[in-house]
Amino acid sequence: MHSTTNEVIVSAERAKELNLPEGAHVLTTILEADGPFEMATARAGILAGIISTERTESGGVKIVSYFDINEPAPEPAPEAPAQPERMPTAEDLATEYLVKEKNMTAAQASDAVLRFGATKVLQRKNAQRDAELDSLLKTE
Repeated sequence: MHSTTNEVIVSAERAKELNLPEGAHVLTTILEADGPFEMATARAGILAGIISTERTESGGVKIVSYFDINEPAPEPAPEAPAQPERMPTAEDLATEYLVKEKNMTAAQASDAVLRFGATKVLQRKNAQRDAELDSLLKTE
């Protein structure tokens, strides 16, 4: 949408207020984007000026003006919060124990956890740790 209004400064008071001579014409042009879009956001810098003025053959005045809208760079999107690491399950811990400490292959360890259950494997691990601690405490 585009609309232009022309105000002629006829009073000395209004001329003084705008710092213009009496009889000056004040053109107000409004440009709006079509539809629901903005031409400029509230943060945009707007520069405008007169390119040229000339008298027309019919005695009017032709004014060529310009405007430039300078939108600030968009703020970078915040980084997504890091996903917390998945807590290991009892099956994970039992399999890891059998692989690392009992030298089983991953497949063998998975089969053993399925066959005996993670709880049973972890009970054995704890029993082994208890025995190691007892041995350590007896020697001191």
